[in-house]
Amino acid sequence: WLLILDPTNGIANHLLTQVGIPRQEFLGSVGQSLPTLMLIDVWQWTPMMTLLLLAGLSTLPEEPEEAALVDGATGWQRFRLVILPMLLPTLGTALVLRAVDALKTFDLLYATKGPGGGSDFEA
Repeated sequence: WLLILDPTNGIANHLLTQVGIPRQEFLGSVGQSLPTLMLIDVWQWTPMMTLLLLAGLSTLPEEPEEAALVDGATGWQRFRLVILPMLLPTLGTALVLRAVDALKTFDLLYATKGPGGGSDFEA
């Protein structure tokens, strides 16, 4: 990520200058460091959360959804009243994993930059 976001030779800044946007200090700017870190974290964890939710969806029994379909439930009603309640344990697991990782991310930033955060990097 440091190579991609490097303010002088990074790929992100190269692409921005190609479309006429001036170079950015993604990790050195007070206003851009937190959104940049959030984007990196989302990029890193989206595949894992997708796999967890797909695994949870694949283990759901088909009978309750078929019964709701026979009873005339719409797609939204089937999702909200049948699928989502059965998927809550998987969603809870995903939420706990994300919360633990979010605390780990804070720990990494706190350990590398100290309690003040430094003057060149604000998050």
